[in-house]
Amino acid sequence: LWPENGKIVHKNLLRLVYPLETGKKHPLTVTVTTDSISAETNGVKATVPVPDMFETFYTGVTACEGLCRFYNLETK
Repeated sequence: LWPENGKIVHKNLLRLVYPLETGKKHPLTVTVTTDSISAETNGVKATVPVPDMFETFYTGVTACEGLCRFYNLETK
């Protein structure tokens, strides 16, 4: 979600499509820095530059293809 014209809007900035083995847990690591967000699973990493990163924000996972099978969410 990003601010645009005084409103918060959803933007699809990155989409990766690659196979994952079914029936197996795949750790997803997300790293937020002052100017980017990176996501990595099974050695595949993607980084999106965010030059105007928010100072505070909410975190979560959206899984919109099939059943959502996220087991837990930890923050550090």
